[in-house]
Amino acid sequence: MSKHFSKEKFQELCKPKFNLREIYNKKVEYALHRLKSFYEAGEKTGKLLARQLKEKTFANTIPFIKKEDRQLFSVKDINRVFQQYCEKLYTSSIPSYISQEDIEQFLLNIEVPKLQPQDAAELESPITEAETRKAVT
Repeated sequence: MSKHFSKEKFQELCKPKFNLREIYNKKVEYALHRLKSFYEAGEKTGKLLARQLKEKTFANTIPFIKKEDRQLFSVKDINRVFQQYCEKLYTSSIPSYISQEDIEQFLLNIEVPKLQPQDAAELESPITEAETRKAVT
């Protein structure tokens, strides 16, 4: 091995390694500088979490909402508009011209289809391997 060893070749091979190490060192220095400047003024985790929470809260906030011709900016007003909307959406109202007797008569006249006993038994039976293979393929 000593026959083929030359100082020039060794230096030529080591040069890219040193350059790479220098690049990594600069990246680490930059990252440490950013961390140091970010945390320099106080508690490390507190500032980071507060900043992230502020960004997340701002991203999830509704700044204003339009109702009719007005724009509402107050959190209470926005919540009230959403509450009214949901109440209206999930409240069923029967028109005044339809009586309870009309509804009952309508429901009595509906013919609801019924399963035959053999169909019900087939639906209640365990799933077979053939059915599973058919469903998968």
